[in-house]
Amino acid sequence: MYAVYHGSDGLQRIATKVHKFTQVFKSAVEAMGYNAISDFFFDTVTLDVSSVVSAETLHAHADAAAINLRRIDHKHVGVTFDESVSPNDLVKLLNVFASAASAKPVSLSELLDPGAPSIPAVLQRTSEFLRHPVFNKHHSETEMLRYINHLASKDLGLVHSMISLGSCTMKLNSTSSMIPLTWPEFSSVHPFAPRDQVEGYHRVIRVCVFSSVLWVCDLSSIAGIRRRPMQDHWICRRISATQLRSRWRVYWFVCRSCLS
Repeated sequence: MYAVYHGSDGLQRIATKVHKFTQVFKSAVEAMGYNAISDFFFDTVTLDVSSVVSAETLHAHADAAAINLRRIDHKHVGVTFDESVSPNDLVKLLNVFASAASAKPVSLSELLDPGAPSIPAVLQRTSEFLRHPVFNKHHSETEMLRYINHLASKDLGLVHSMISLGSCTMKLNSTSSMIPLTWPEFSSVHPFAPRDQVEGYHRVIRVCVFSSVLWVCDLSSIAGIRRRPMQDHWICRRISATQLRSRWRVYWFVCRSCLS
């Protein structure tokens, strides 16, 4: 769907932006005395910072600016860009490196177009891709919504049936109650973010897991259960099969419909 929405031209614009931001960053930090490990890259640069400052000192400056750099060792750090990075984000990041190197701050007007790509010619794609009409028609939110509705009309979807699909997580929650999942505090956290930056996530997970375990134990009179990732449906069914079938017939039917 990402490719359907953006199409070939959109993907190329995104990739070009990401690559140019990475090039601008590399050129700017090299002018401050940092050394890039490679001259060829797409969106990620590994830097040897030992000639300017220790990696830990640089990480401290980055933490103070609410930026996470990739931790490699005491001499190297890694930086990766994606499409969400804005020009102001780039300047903020560069000024972290400037501050650590005791260099003058960088302004957006000082940054120059990098010119030629830093990707070997043999790796640069020249052939066309995503030429099918479906990738060249749905490039607005309204067009995309119509397309998704068109796909749903060809198959069994939540607009036609809920129980048979068994998608408990979505079908039993109202749209309004799902809105918080779109908040940046939930949706924009990097999967490798340090533990001390995601305590809220861990608290939510602990509360949800603890509550569900208590509910199952209370219903089945089991002293305790062990939950494993992505196997909560299996566990509930197993409990139902071993405990409820023989003891509480009425609960068996309720659980089977709710947990399937």
